[in-house]
Amino acid sequence: MLRVLHLSEMLGTEPRLDWGDIPDFIAPVLQARTGASLVDTVAQILLRIGFETFVYATLIPSEMADPNMVVVTNMPHEWVAKCCRVNYLESDPFVGSCLRHATPVLWDSKSAPSPSGDAFLNGAARYGLRSGIALPVGSASGEKGMIGVCSASLSLPDERDLQLAIGRTYIFASYFHERFFGLLRDQLGDTDSGSPKVTKREREVLELAAHGQSSKRIAYQLGISESTANFHIASIKRKFKARTRSQAIAQAVQTGLIR
Repeated sequence: MLRVLHLSEMLGTEPRLDWGDIPDFIAPVLQARTGASLVDTVAQILLRIGFETFVYATLIPSEMADPNMVVVTNMPHEWVAKCCRVNYLESDPFVGSCLRHATPVLWDSKSAPSPSGDAFLNGAARYGLRSGIALPVGSASGEKGMIGVCSASLSLPDERDLQLAIGRTYIFASYFHERFFGLLRDQLGDTDSGSPKVTKREREVLELAAHGQSSKRIAYQLGISESTANFHIASIKRKFKARTRSQAIAQAVQTGLIR
Protein backbone atom coordinates (compact mmCIF):
# COMPACT_ATOMS: atom_id res chain seq x y z
CA MET A 1 0.00 0.00 0.00
CA LEU A 2 1.20 3.51 -0.83
CA ARG A 3 0.16 6.38 1.40
CA VAL A 4 1.04 9.98 0.49
CA LEU A 5 0.84 12.85 3.01
CA HIS A 6 1.49 16.54 2.61
CA LEU A 7 3.89 17.90 5.22
CA SER A 8 1.08 20.02 6.69
CA GLU A 9 -0.75 16.81 7.69
CA MET A 10 1.93 15.84 10.21
CA LEU A 11 -0.08 16.98 13.24
CA GLY A 12 -0.40 15.94 16.85
CA THR A 13 3.19 14.98 17.55
CA GLU A 14 5.15 15.70 20.67
CA PRO A 15 8.86 16.29 20.08
CA ARG A 16 11.45 14.51 22.15
CA LEU A 17 14.20 16.93 23.13
CA ASP A 18 16.45 14.63 25.14
CA TRP A 19 18.87 13.90 22.28
CA GLY A 20 21.77 16.02 23.54
CA ASP A 21 23.04 19.01 21.60
CA ILE A 22 20.86 19.69 18.57
CA PRO A 23 22.03 21.92 15.68
CA ASP A 24 20.30 25.30 15.87
CA PHE A 25 18.88 25.11 12.36
CA ILE A 26 17.17 21.76 13.12
CA ALA A 27 15.67 22.58 16.54
CA PRO A 28 12.51 24.26 15.11
CA VAL A 29 11.52 20.97 13.44
CA LEU A 30 11.44 19.28 16.84
CA GLN A 31 9.50 22.17 18.39
CA ALA A 32 6.83 22.57 15.69
CA ARG A 33 3.36 21.80 17.09
CA THR A 34 1.16 22.27 14.02
CA GLY A 35 1.29 21.35 10.38
CA ALA A 36 1.47 25.00 9.34
CA SER A 37 4.44 25.76 11.58
CA LEU A 38 6.16 22.60 10.39
CA VAL A 39 5.71 23.62 6.75
CA ASP A 40 7.23 27.05 7.41
CA THR A 41 10.10 25.60 9.44
CA VAL A 42 11.02 22.98 6.86
CA ALA A 43 10.81 25.57 4.06
CA GLN A 44 13.32 27.76 5.90
CA ILE A 45 15.65 24.81 6.50
CA LEU A 46 15.51 23.77 2.86
CA LEU A 47 16.37 27.29 1.70
CA ARG A 48 19.32 27.32 4.09
CA ILE A 49 20.50 24.04 2.58
CA GLY A 50 20.00 25.45 -0.92
CA PHE A 51 16.80 23.70 -2.05
CA GLU A 52 13.05 24.38 -2.10
CA THR A 53 11.17 21.09 -1.71
CA PHE A 54 11.66 17.70 -0.14
CA VAL A 55 10.24 14.19 -0.07
CA TYR A 56 10.49 11.66 2.75
CA ALA A 57 9.67 8.02 2.09
CA THR A 58 9.77 5.14 4.55
CA LEU A 59 8.75 1.50 4.73
CA ILE A 60 6.26 0.43 7.43
CA PRO A 61 5.66 -3.23 8.39
CA SER A 62 2.44 -4.60 6.94
CA GLU A 63 0.20 -7.62 7.29
CA MET A 64 0.63 -8.01 3.53
CA ALA A 65 3.58 -9.68 1.81
CA ASP A 66 5.41 -6.41 1.28
CA PRO A 67 5.77 -3.43 3.61
CA ASN A 68 3.74 -0.26 3.18
CA MET A 69 5.43 2.80 1.73
CA VAL A 70 4.54 6.14 3.32
CA VAL A 71 5.56 9.36 1.59
CA VAL A 72 5.59 12.83 3.17
CA THR A 73 6.36 15.85 0.99
CA ASN A 74 5.83 19.56 0.37
CA MET A 75 6.12 19.20 -3.40
CA PRO A 76 3.40 20.69 -5.66
CA HIS A 77 0.09 18.88 -5.25
CA GLU A 78 -0.25 18.46 -9.02
CA TRP A 79 3.09 16.64 -9.25
CA VAL A 80 2.28 14.41 -6.28
CA ALA A 81 -1.10 13.52 -7.81
CA LYS A 82 0.60 12.62 -11.09
CA CYS A 83 3.20 10.52 -9.25
CA CYS A 84 0.42 8.54 -7.63
CA ARG A 85 -1.51 8.21 -10.90
CA VAL A 86 1.39 6.83 -12.92
CA ASN A 87 3.10 5.04 -10.02
CA TYR A 88 6.20 7.28 -10.07
CA LEU A 89 6.65 7.19 -6.29
CA GLU A 90 7.17 3.45 -6.26
CA SER A 91 9.35 3.42 -9.39
CA ASP A 92 11.32 6.59 -8.59
CA PRO A 93 14.95 5.51 -9.19
CA PHE A 94 16.23 7.69 -6.34
CA VAL A 95 13.78 6.32 -3.77
CA GLY A 96 14.61 2.79 -4.89
CA SER A 97 18.35 3.39 -4.69
CA CYS A 98 18.14 4.81 -1.17
CA LEU A 99 16.01 1.90 0.06
CA ARG A 100 18.53 -0.60 -1.35
CA HIS A 101 21.86 1.13 -0.73
CA ALA A 102 23.62 3.25 1.88
CA THR A 103 25.07 5.81 -0.52
CA PRO A 104 23.60 9.20 -1.49
CA VAL A 105 22.28 9.96 -4.97
CA LEU A 106 23.10 13.28 -6.64
CA TRP A 107 21.06 14.20 -9.69
CA ASP A 108 20.33 17.09 -12.03
CA SER A 109 18.74 17.78 -15.41
CA LYS A 110 21.43 15.75 -17.20
CA SER A 111 20.90 12.60 -15.16
CA ALA A 112 19.29 9.64 -16.90
CA PRO A 113 19.54 6.52 -14.72
CA SER A 114 17.20 4.47 -16.94
CA PRO A 115 14.38 4.93 -19.47
CA SER A 116 11.82 5.02 -16.65
CA GLY A 117 14.10 7.30 -14.66
CA ASP A 118 14.40 9.62 -17.65
CA ALA A 119 10.61 9.83 -17.88
CA PHE A 120 10.50 10.62 -14.17
CA LEU A 121 13.07 13.42 -14.52
CA ASN A 122 11.30 14.94 -17.51
CA GLY A 123 8.02 14.94 -15.63
CA ALA A 124 9.56 16.39 -12.47
CA ALA A 125 11.25 19.20 -14.41
CA ARG A 126 7.85 20.48 -15.55
CA TYR A 127 7.03 21.14 -11.89
CA GLY A 128 10.29 22.86 -11.03
CA LEU A 129 12.15 19.79 -9.75
CA ARG A 130 15.35 19.75 -11.80
CA SER A 131 18.15 18.78 -9.41
CA GLY A 132 18.57 17.34 -5.96
CA ILE A 133 20.11 15.10 -3.35
CA ALA A 134 18.59 11.82 -2.15
CA LEU A 135 19.88 10.23 1.05
CA PRO A 136 19.09 6.93 2.81
CA VAL A 137 18.03 7.11 6.46
CA GLY A 138 17.40 4.42 9.04
CA SER A 139 17.22 3.58 12.73
CA ALA A 140 19.13 1.30 15.05
CA SER A 141 16.39 -1.33 14.76
CA GLY A 142 16.70 -1.48 10.98
CA GLU A 143 13.80 0.55 9.56
CA LYS A 144 14.69 2.05 6.20
CA GLY A 145 13.73 5.27 4.54
CA MET A 146 15.02 8.17 2.46
CA ILE A 147 14.89 11.93 2.20
CA GLY A 148 15.33 13.84 -1.02
CA VAL A 149 15.72 17.60 -1.39
CA CYS A 150 14.97 19.23 -4.74
CA SER A 151 15.63 22.51 -6.53
CA ALA A 152 14.45 24.29 -9.66
CA SER A 153 18.09 24.83 -10.63
CA LEU A 154 19.26 22.88 -13.66
CA SER A 155 22.48 21.85 -11.89
CA LEU A 156 23.74 21.14 -8.40
CA PRO A 157 25.91 23.64 -6.47
CA ASP A 158 29.66 23.67 -7.02
CA GLU A 159 31.81 21.16 -5.13
CA ARG A 160 32.34 23.15 -1.93
CA ASP A 161 28.72 24.22 -1.54
CA LEU A 162 27.54 20.75 -2.54
CA GLN A 163 29.54 19.12 0.25
CA LEU A 164 27.99 21.54 2.75
CA ALA A 165 24.49 20.86 1.36
CA ILE A 166 24.96 17.10 1.63
CA GLY A 167 26.07 17.42 5.26
CA ARG A 168 23.12 19.60 6.22
CA THR A 169 20.72 17.32 4.37
CA TYR A 170 22.05 14.33 6.31
CA ILE A 171 21.42 16.16 9.59
CA PHE A 172 17.91 17.18 8.52
CA ALA A 173 17.15 13.66 7.26
CA SER A 174 18.23 11.89 10.45
CA TYR A 175 16.25 14.17 12.80
CA PHE A 176 13.14 14.16 10.60
CA HIS A 177 13.17 10.36 10.38
CA GLU A 178 13.78 9.98 14.12
CA ARG A 179 10.90 12.22 15.03
CA PHE A 180 8.25 11.15 12.54
CA PHE A 181 8.82 7.46 11.80
CA GLY A 182 7.21 6.38 15.07
CA LEU A 183 4.16 8.54 14.38
CA LEU A 184 3.68 7.08 10.92
CA ARG A 185 4.14 3.54 12.19
CA ASP A 186 1.55 4.11 14.93
CA GLN A 187 -0.93 5.61 12.46
CA LEU A 188 -0.77 2.40 10.44
CA GLY A 189 -1.46 0.32 13.52
CA ASP A 190 1.94 -1.27 14.01
CA THR A 191 2.30 -0.85 17.76
CA ASP A 192 3.93 -3.12 20.27
CA SER A 193 1.83 -4.30 23.19
CA GLY A 194 2.44 -7.34 25.33
CA SER A 195 4.19 -10.22 23.58
CA PRO A 196 5.53 -9.51 20.09
CA LYS A 197 3.02 -9.89 17.28
CA VAL A 198 4.40 -10.81 13.90
CA THR A 199 2.74 -10.90 10.51
CA LYS A 200 2.20 -14.06 8.50
CA ARG A 201 5.08 -13.13 6.20
CA GLU A 202 7.38 -12.36 9.13
CA ARG A 203 6.62 -15.81 10.56
CA GLU A 204 7.54 -17.38 7.21
CA VAL A 205 10.80 -15.43 7.16
CA LEU A 206 11.52 -16.46 10.76
CA GLU A 207 10.96 -20.14 10.04
CA LEU A 208 13.31 -20.11 7.07
CA ALA A 209 15.91 -18.10 8.98
CA ALA A 210 15.67 -20.59 11.85
CA HIS A 211 16.66 -23.31 9.37
CA GLY A 212 19.79 -21.40 8.46
CA GLN A 213 18.57 -19.83 5.23
CA SER A 214 20.28 -16.62 4.12
CA SER A 215 18.30 -13.51 3.21
CA LYS A 216 18.96 -14.18 -0.46
CA ARG A 217 17.66 -17.75 -0.17
CA ILE A 218 14.64 -16.62 1.87
CA ALA A 219 13.80 -14.05 -0.79
CA TYR A 220 14.03 -16.70 -3.54
CA GLN A 221 11.78 -19.17 -1.69
CA LEU A 222 9.12 -16.58 -0.81
CA GLY A 223 9.18 -14.77 -4.16
CA ILE A 224 10.19 -11.41 -2.69
CA SER A 225 13.25 -9.21 -3.07
CA GLU A 226 16.30 -9.65 -0.85
CA SER A 227 15.86 -6.11 0.49
CA THR A 228 12.26 -6.96 1.47
CA ALA A 229 13.48 -10.09 3.26
CA ASN A 230 16.02 -7.99 5.15
CA PHE A 231 13.30 -5.48 5.97
CA HIS A 232 11.15 -8.21 7.53
CA ILE A 233 14.12 -9.50 9.52
CA ALA A 234 14.82 -5.98 10.80
CA SER A 235 11.16 -5.62 11.78
CA ILE A 236 11.30 -8.96 13.62
CA LYS A 237 14.42 -7.90 15.52
CA ARG A 238 12.74 -4.65 16.52
CA LYS A 239 9.61 -6.42 17.77
CA PHE A 240 11.66 -8.88 19.84
CA LYS A 241 14.06 -6.11 20.91
CA ALA A 242 16.85 -8.35 19.64
CA ARG A 243 20.23 -7.12 18.44
CA THR A 244 20.87 -10.01 16.10
CA ARG A 245 18.94 -12.41 13.89
CA SER A 246 19.99 -15.32 16.10
CA GLN A 247 18.60 -13.64 19.23
CA ALA A 248 15.27 -13.01 17.51
CA ILE A 249 15.07 -16.65 16.38
CA ALA A 250 15.89 -17.90 19.88
CA GLN A 251 13.15 -15.73 21.41
CA ALA A 252 10.65 -16.85 18.78
CA VAL A 253 11.40 -20.48 19.63
CA GLN A 254 11.12 -19.79 23.35
CA THR A 255 7.70 -18.19 22.93
CA GLY A 256 6.50 -21.06 20.76
CA LEU A 257 6.07 -18.85 17.72
CA ILE A 258 8.20 -21.20 15.62
CA ARG A 259 9.67 -24.68 16.15
